[in-house]
Amino acid sequence: AHITNIDLTIYRLQTNEDIPVMVDAVADLNYDVILGGTKTVALARRRGLRATLLQSGPLSTKNAILEARKIAH
Repeated sequence: AHITNIDLTIYRLQTNEDIPVMVDAVADLNYDVILGGTKTVALARRRGLRATLLQSGPLSTKNAILEARKIAH
């Protein structure tokens, strides 16, 4: 998806057990920033990846994307 001139790939996880698998897969893809919930962001950061917290709600989503843009550039 293209939002505010950022290429986004969305991964929908079914359970918390999916988080490590997704973070490992994304790490191999060399994304600039991971947006996610508390557990996803914590794990990504522990693995040396740049990540920002995505909370629920439209304003939070927009703010997280804008923060990701700052981190990536």
